[in-house]
Parts: sequence; C-alpha cells; structure tokens
Amino acid sequence: MERGFTLVEIAIVVLVLGLLLGSLLGPLSVRVEQQEIQKTSDQMEEIKEALYGYAMANGALPCPDGDGDGMADPLVATTTSPCNDFEGGLPFETIGATRGDAWGFRFLYRVTLAFTVADNRICAANDGDLDLCDNPQNLELDDPNIRVGTRPLTSPHALASDPASRVATAPAVVLSHGKNGFGATRVTGGSAPPPEPNTDELTNANRNRATFVSRHYSFTQTPCDDTDPGAAYCGFDDIVIWLSANVLKYRLVQAGRLP
Repeated sequence: MERGFTLVEIAIVVLVLGLLLGSLLGPLSVRVEQQEIQKTSDQMEEIKEALYGYAMANGALPCPDGDGDGMADPLVATTTSPCNDFEGGLPFETIGATRGDAWGFRFLYRVTLAFTVADNRICAANDGDLDLCDNPQNLELDDPNIRVGTRPLTSPHALASDPASRVATAPAVVLSHGKNGFGATRVTGGSAPPPEPNTDELTNANRNRATFVSRHYSFTQTPCDDTDPGAAYCGFDDIVIWLSANVLKYRLVQAGRLP
C-alpha cells in the first residue's frame, strides 16, 4: 500500500527549506552590499584622479553641474563667484567619469570656488586658508572652506574634536549618499527620501553645512542621535572623498601650471 506525505511532514520540509534558504540569503545580501560599496569606492577614486587630471590640463577645478546634463557650468563674469554655484552634481561628462554610484544615485560635488580660477600660483591668505591669489578676474572669493570631520569609534559623537581627525581645507569633495540614497538625486531623475533628523547623513544632505561627515558604516539603531553622546549612532552609509590641497598643488607644479 502506497503512502503519501502527511500535511505535518510537508510543513516540516517547507520549514527546513525556508530556514536553509534564509541562511543562504542573509550572507548573500551582505556580500552583494559589500560589492556595491567597493564598486562605488573604486568609482570615486577614479573620479578623484579625473578631477586632478582636469586641474592639470586646465589649471583649475571644474564648476559643479547645475542643470543635470553632466557638464560643468561655464565660468561666469561676476565679482564674487566664478561659478553659478559651489555645489551641484558631479560634472561627469566634463571630467570623463561615471554618472552615478552602484545604487543609481548621482554623485554630489562641492568645490571651494577659489580653486576654480586658473592662476599662476597658490598662496596662503591672511586667515591661514589656502586660496588662489592674484586671480586675473580680481574675484572676492570668500566662500567657506570645505571641511571633512570624522566620528571615530574610540571617540563617539566628538565630531572633528581632534585636529588629526579632520580636514580643514579641501579644494573639493565628492559624496555618494550610499544605498539608502538619503539626500541624493537619482540618475533617472527625482530625489530620494530625506534623512532622519539629528543624523550625520542629514548633515551631508544639508547645503548650508560647512563640514562634511565621513565615518564608519553603521546600521540603523532605534532610538539614535549622532549629536547626543548618550545615544547610539544612527545608520550611516555615505561615502565621502576629498581632494588634498597639497596634492593638487603638487600635480599643478608637475603639469607646469604652478612655478
């Protein structure tokens, strides 16, 4: 006499298969995300080199892309700014770089305006910041310096409290808003949801910030507050790179753009 599986036996088999599948999908999703992070990090290193290369060829960094066409906005003849804006999309067409990160979001690009004016030298201004000086357009370039702060694991919530943990003057910063895309613009158009309040991702999404935050990857915790020393860190998946003023000067000297 033939005997089939009972409903209980089938349920047990389905349960076991579900557990096995779940145990496989978890590590797989982690590996996929790690690959996406690595891919984006590699793209951003190429972008950094492309920006250095552009400066060596043109004597200055490009303006941001303000209209989404991938081209750097043209220099404008005003007394206060050589660019329409100090922040916008990465001019990927102009520098020959990739359009967006592994998650389909456009890279944000911010430049210190003084470094968008070609000149024959870089000097130290009276305030100690690095600026292009004696520029031919006689621009009053008083835009704020770009700073990059960190929150190291050994000193939680102390953003850039140690001078060794911050970059005081960066000619330019490129930002990927990460997998969650908080504050980003999609390659296909449209914006991602805004970040939660009191988070470092909100700082990076705020156009009025003077400092970008670059710190360790972390998962979302509830409750969380990146500014409260007694609270847990909030989730963070932004990737931030910046150009070095010293490396930029060296590259310009190599290219014969600086004496």
